[in-house]
Amino acid sequence: MVSSSDIISDFPGSFTAKRSFQSKEDWLATARNVTADLTKNPSQTPYAWIFVEPEENKNDSVLVTSHQIIPQNAVVIGADGLGKKLYDGIYTVNGAGSKSGATIYYNGKVIKVREYEILVKGASYYYSSLRSQYSLSDMFAEKLRSIKTVVLLDDSFSMRGTPWDNAKQAVVAISTMLRDYNAEGLDLYFFNEESVLKGEKVLSELDSFAPDGVITIDKRLKTLSQDLLFELDKNKRPISVIVITDGAMEPGEENSLEDVIVEIGRSLGEKRLPAFSFGIQLVQIGDAPEVTKNLQRLDDKLIELYKIKDIVDTVKYNPEASGKQHLKMMAKILMGAMSRYIDQDQQGTDPLPK
Repeated sequence: MVSSSDIISDFPGSFTAKRSFQSKEDWLATARNVTADLTKNPSQTPYAWIFVEPEENKNDSVLVTSHQIIPQNAVVIGADGLGKKLYDGIYTVNGAGSKSGATIYYNGKVIKVREYEILVKGASYYYSSLRSQYSLSDMFAEKLRSIKTVVLLDDSFSMRGTPWDNAKQAVVAISTMLRDYNAEGLDLYFFNEESVLKGEKVLSELDSFAPDGVITIDKRLKTLSQDLLFELDKNKRPISVIVITDGAMEPGEENSLEDVIVEIGRSLGEKRLPAFSFGIQLVQIGDAPEVTKNLQRLDDKLIELYKIKDIVDTVKYNPEASGKQHLKMMAKILMGAMSRYIDQDQQGTDPLPK
């Protein structure tokens, strides 16, 4: 059995430690756990080891399974002498994967394996890894590229600590996924901070911000939506506004937020813009039941009460999600308010209807 424990583990900047295993089952469990942890908490080092295993193809309108199980950012051994120096030709992955796994050259022998660890390059490796096993359907990816994505991030005092860490994790995931599918980068706005981060600056400058303010979601969404609706009316390009918040509100603020959303919905109707040309995705940080109830009401009840377009969707952000569950959650975050099918799938974890 070949794994990272059999190979030199001090690859420059690699996220790993020399490990020993008592059995194959021990290695499999450890490798899966380490990779799952890196999916949730991506390494900022230049290289990382990830575990790869094939899975049978499944029908899904949003996700498709691929048997190209060599990640696109895998380190190619011997191509530039870097791998050759460290590995001395011991461990090489050859070509693309197949249903049976990969071909490993070890001690002069050709070995076919189904499960293996592979060295990949880049801090955002985990999405390339996910795409090697799961990728968004072509229809979904094309839709994603056609819309403008705006993130409105709650930087109020209540977001300090773990909520802020999880919110930043969500922003990084959104930005990386947009880039991974060749979509235009997001525009990042804050509740309180006047700065706007766009494109690559989202990832490079996000850590310089911290929760500090008292501006509420209703007031900030109202001012931002006014500018975005003007842009939509002018350019006719669909806009998705992803609001990331813990949902903490003062008494009466729920009604004010409802009024803002209704005003937006009525404005879209007056302009006779097509369905799903403007969406508001409410992403809950944390699991406070009262917040979930309030946000869900905005998702479910406003159409019936006010006869407006369906422009709201809501979902909880799960920082522990990994693999297919994570990618499905991200699909809902990115497109839940812009697609009837994804909106109907509350948690983004079940196969979506075609």
